[in-house]
Amino acid sequence: MRCFIAINIPEEIKSKIAEATKNLTDSGLKKVEMKNLHLTLKFIGDVEEKKADEIKQILNKINFNKFDISLKNFGFFPNETFI
Repeated sequence: MRCFIAINIPEEIKSKIAEATKNLTDSGLKKVEMKNLHLTLKFIGDVEEKKADEIKQILNKINFNKFDISLKNFGFFPNETFI
């Protein structure tokens, strides 16, 4: 199972991202569907389902305060940036 730690993005922001990227020329990039947009904090990689469940249990114990964030650039994997 492909595993990563991410933050969900509010629908209003997803819509703005979708609007900003809709006119990108097709250069072989696979666009992420709006419903799957997220902010990846840490890519973990392939893990067994049992390990993914352990990670999820640990993450569910973390308490954090609400915070603000701003988007400056778009990027894509592997590590190239555009815009």
